[in-house]
Amino acid sequence: MMKIKKYIILLFAAAAMFLSCSAGMFLYASDDEDDAVRTCKSVDQKKYGSYLIDVNLYTGGGDSLHKKYMNELLCLASVMIEQQDIPLVKQTVGFYRDSLGGSRSPFYIGFDVAAEYDGSLDYGRFCTRLIRENAGGIAEEAARLESVFGEQDVAGVVVTFRWTWNSQDGNVTIWMKEGDIRLFNNDKITASELYQRSTITNTRGKVILLPI
Repeated sequence: MMKIKKYIILLFAAAAMFLSCSAGMFLYASDDEDDAVRTCKSVDQKKYGSYLIDVNLYTGGGDSLHKKYMNELLCLASVMIEQQDIPLVKQTVGFYRDSLGGSRSPFYIGFDVAAEYDGSLDYGRFCTRLIRENAGGIAEEAARLESVFGEQDVAGVVVTFRWTWNSQDGNVTIWMKEGDIRLFNNDKITASELYQRSTITNTRGKVILLPI
């Protein structure tokens, strides 16, 4: 009888150790997977490299940041395409200076998006719809760029939506500051407040106000 009791106790102990080790392995795997997602270690450079700006084409600086954060740029491209289903324009993912701030302004990490113009809407309403439907998701994914935002010279995220209508090219650009993106991701401000705090420029590069 005593042997049976000892056998049962050993069985329970072994089971407890197995479950404990399994739980530890599961948590470790999850943490490892999360790190892999955030750093995008598995990004296919051949598949997404064509979306990045050619580092030799930088004229206003940014090439050193581009080289330093090449992996993060590839990560951004893959996430936008695979998870957000955003049609990126090739050779546009990279670092941009604030065109309104001059040569000494900080950089924004960003890209261009191909849009299809809706002829039933005027410019303002069409731009408003583009921003409402896309900018929030982009801001959420920007949380992956913590290391980039740690750079003193990087101020936020810039996205330009481009289209062609009746042989005329058009675009609208939204410049979202890193601090506002952080507030949005922490539910401190709404999506509309994020857009209102951002700078929006039209095809001619002029600041515009939209009903968002």
